[in-house]
Amino acid sequence: ERLLPKATMVVEMVEELKSEAESHSATPIGTLNISAPSRISQLFSPLFSEFMQKFPGIRFVIDSSSRYKDLTATRSDFAFRLGPLNDSSIVAIPLAKVKYLLVASRKFIVEGGTISHPKELRNRPCIRNQIEGLLLPWRFSVGGEPFELDSDYVVLSDDLSVSTQLAVNGAGFAYLPIELVKKYIDRGELISVGEQWLPPSRDLYLVYSDRKNLPSKSKQFIEFVKSNRSVIEAILLG
Repeated sequence: ERLLPKATMVVEMVEELKSEAESHSATPIGTLNISAPSRISQLFSPLFSEFMQKFPGIRFVIDSSSRYKDLTATRSDFAFRLGPLNDSSIVAIPLAKVKYLLVASRKFIVEGGTISHPKELRNRPCIRNQIEGLLLPWRFSVGGEPFELDSDYVVLSDDLSVSTQLAVNGAGFAYLPIELVKKYIDRGELISVGEQWLPPSRDLYLVYSDRKNLPSKSKQFIEFVKSNRSVIEAILLG
């Protein structure tokens, strides 16, 4: 217990020295620790592969988790996060808009009918999502007035892809990113409901700790991601 704080300080000093050395290296080297929701990790895997081919001296450690972890505590170099962001100690680079849709299967709508106000969802089967027990909100705007659904659920999932398949199979209404549901809407398997009530799109950010001297590997990753904003936006629109 007495030694641990000092040992941690030594490790941090060594890491800082490594970063300083890398920042002066002609060829970026080292390991990048990336935190991102599992779906984002899957979607961005071609970009990660392209970056590693461009800089073979850089390795990736990817934490595909939906949890919003503290960057300093987990020693992550970067994280991809959906706004709004409340941490003023981080640098956040906006990358793209993420649009959500309220959807249900065609069969579900035909059998149970659609809705004329979001409050009616309280009496209809809903497929909700959670992160570590925290229920993700369903927010709407009706006539300029905000409305947040506080309904129960028939299914509570921590995987958006699972929720998508449940919606396709008629389990209930789901509130999901357009990238996940667009192909099912195009095929007529899912129907988008109440788009006039949906709030503006959420922003996806690349975030990192505010440091004076970033190593070369980090600088190259930031520039690479920024240069691929249009690609990221296309991916997120499905």
